[in-house]
Amino acid sequence: MVIMGIDPGLAVTGWLVLGDKMLAQGTVRTRSDIPTLARVRAIYEELQTVADRYAVDEIVIENFKYYGKNVTSTAKMNRLIGAIYLIGNKRNFCKITEYYADEWMKGIVGKAYKLKSKAVIRFVVEKRLGEKVDTYHTADACGVALYHRDIKRLGDKCQP
Repeated sequence: MVIMGIDPGLAVTGWLVLGDKMLAQGTVRTRSDIPTLARVRAIYEELQTVADRYAVDEIVIENFKYYGKNVTSTAKMNRLIGAIYLIGNKRNFCKITEYYADEWMKGIVGKAYKLKSKAVIRFVVEKRLGEKVDTYHTADACGVALYHRDIKRLGDKCQP
């Protein structure tokens, strides 16, 4: 099973492809002076290329909880999330799962998630992965992918 973890953001989107080990990682950066839809398209195109290159079976997205706090930001992020769902659609409707940051952080770093420390998260996912990650955005993408993989493995063991 090949999982693509994504930490979505219009300025920086982190991604990581995880099989039995890390297959690839990276970030997509866009400039704030270009229109939102052009930024979404640039992110979509790069993520689509990665998903195709590594024959991704599942996509896992870190969801965000600031609905209603900034309507404009929420609308822009929803456009990006929608574009990521299109990648799954183009990959023969591969499974797409979203986890809130608090949920996967609890599962990966335990009680230390309350620190909301990017350095702690990066340290823990690098230890779990056995490899270095390039950025904090990639670390978040890795964390959500590892959490999803753990949940799937536990689920498989619990089946009768």
